[in-house]
Amino acid sequence: MYGSRHKDAGFTLVEVTAVLVIIGVLLLIAIATYAASTARAGAVACENNRRLLERTAASEYRAEHGTDPADIDALAPYVFNWDTVRACPTDVGQLLYFDTDGTRVVCPIHGK
Repeated sequence: MYGSRHKDAGFTLVEVTAVLVIIGVLLLIAIATYAASTARAGAVACENNRRLLERTAASEYRAEHGTDPADIDALAPYVFNWDTVRACPTDVGQLLYFDTDGTRVVCPIHGK
C-alpha cells in the first residue's frame, strides 16, 4: 500500500519538461515585447528631444539673436540638461545635429 501511494506523489519527467517549455515560450514572448516597447520608447524620446531643440531652443535663440544658430552647440544655453537632450536616447554615443541648411535637427539613427 505504501509503494503505490509513493508512485502517485510526484511529477513525471514529461510533465516537468512540458511546464519548463511553456515557461520558456512565455519568457521569449515577454522579452520580445519588452525589447520592442523599449525601442519604441527610445524613438519617441529622441523625437521629443529633436522637437525641443528645433522648436523651442532654436526659437528662443532666434528671438534673442535675430538669426539662426550657426550650429547646434549654440543652443546649449537654452536647454536644461544639454548633454542628455543632445544625445539620442537609443544610442548615447550618437549626437543630434543640424541638417545642411541649418533649420532641422536630425538624428543619425532615426534620420528625421
